[in-house]
Amino acid sequence: MNRNSFTHILNIFNDTQAQLLGAYLAEKDIPHVIVSNHDTVYAGIFQPQLGWGYLSAPEEHREEILRIWEDVQRPEDGEFLPE
Repeated sequence: MNRNSFTHILNIFNDTQAQLLGAYLAEKDIPHVIVSNHDTVYAGIFQPQLGWGYLSAPEEHREEILRIWEDVQRPEDGEFLPE
Protein backbone atom coordinates (compact mmCIF):
# COMPACT_ATOMS: atom_id res chain seq x y z
CA MET A 1 0.00 0.00 0.00
CA ASN A 2 1.31 3.43 -0.89
CA ARG A 3 1.93 5.69 2.14
CA ASN A 4 0.78 8.62 -0.01
CA SER A 5 -2.75 7.20 0.24
CA PHE A 6 -2.62 7.60 4.04
CA THR A 7 -4.42 10.48 5.72
CA HIS A 8 -4.30 11.94 9.23
CA ILE A 9 -6.89 10.11 11.32
CA LEU A 10 -6.29 11.21 14.92
CA ASN A 11 -3.88 12.68 17.43
CA ILE A 12 -2.34 10.45 20.09
CA PHE A 13 -1.71 11.78 23.59
CA ASN A 14 0.98 9.49 24.99
CA ASP A 15 3.27 6.54 24.34
CA THR A 16 0.99 4.05 26.09
CA GLN A 17 -1.95 4.91 23.85
CA ALA A 18 0.30 4.71 20.80
CA GLN A 19 1.53 1.23 21.71
CA LEU A 20 -1.91 -0.09 22.59
CA LEU A 21 -3.60 1.34 19.50
CA GLY A 22 -0.78 0.09 17.28
CA ALA A 23 -1.11 -3.42 18.70
CA TYR A 24 -4.88 -3.57 18.09
CA LEU A 25 -4.58 -2.22 14.56
CA ALA A 26 -1.80 -4.70 13.74
CA GLU A 27 -3.91 -7.53 15.16
CA LYS A 28 -6.76 -6.54 12.83
CA ASP A 29 -4.36 -6.08 9.86
CA ILE A 30 -5.32 -2.43 9.46
CA PRO A 31 -2.54 -0.55 7.67
CA HIS A 32 -1.38 2.45 9.69
CA VAL A 33 1.56 4.64 10.63
CA ILE A 34 2.04 6.09 14.11
CA VAL A 35 4.33 9.12 14.17
CA SER A 36 5.79 10.69 17.30
CA ASN A 37 6.27 14.46 17.37
CA HIS A 38 9.41 13.95 19.49
CA ASP A 39 12.57 15.26 17.86
CA THR A 40 15.89 14.52 19.53
CA VAL A 41 17.60 17.44 17.81
CA TYR A 42 15.20 19.91 19.41
CA ALA A 43 15.06 18.07 22.76
CA GLY A 44 11.38 17.21 22.35
CA ILE A 45 10.11 20.80 22.40
CA PHE A 46 7.41 20.04 19.83
CA GLN A 47 5.56 17.42 21.88
CA PRO A 48 4.18 19.88 24.46
CA GLN A 49 2.99 22.10 21.61
CA LEU A 50 1.75 19.49 19.13
CA GLY A 51 0.95 16.55 21.39
CA TRP A 52 2.64 13.16 21.55
CA GLY A 53 2.00 12.28 17.91
CA TYR A 54 -0.58 11.13 15.41
CA LEU A 55 -1.90 8.18 13.44
CA SER A 56 -2.28 8.09 9.68
CA ALA A 57 -4.08 5.37 7.74
CA PRO A 58 -6.13 4.87 4.58
CA GLU A 59 -9.41 6.80 4.70
CA GLU A 60 -11.50 3.64 4.25
CA HIS A 61 -10.40 2.45 7.72
CA ARG A 62 -11.26 5.71 9.52
CA GLU A 63 -14.51 4.56 11.17
CA GLU A 64 -13.09 1.31 12.48
CA ILE A 65 -9.95 3.06 13.78
CA LEU A 66 -12.03 5.70 15.57
CA ARG A 67 -14.15 2.99 17.17
CA ILE A 68 -11.04 1.20 18.41
CA TRP A 69 -9.60 4.54 19.58
CA GLU A 70 -12.68 5.20 21.73
CA ASP A 71 -12.23 1.79 23.36
CA VAL A 72 -8.50 2.37 23.93
CA GLN A 73 -9.26 5.62 25.75
CA ARG A 74 -11.58 3.92 28.24
CA PRO A 75 -10.12 0.49 28.99
CA GLU A 76 -11.51 0.44 32.54
CA ASP A 77 -14.76 -1.14 31.37
CA GLY A 78 -12.79 -4.29 30.42
CA GLU A 79 -14.65 -5.02 27.21
CA PHE A 80 -11.75 -4.21 24.90
CA LEU A 81 -8.91 -6.46 25.98
CA PRO A 82 -6.45 -8.21 23.65
CA GLU A 83 -7.19 -11.82 22.86
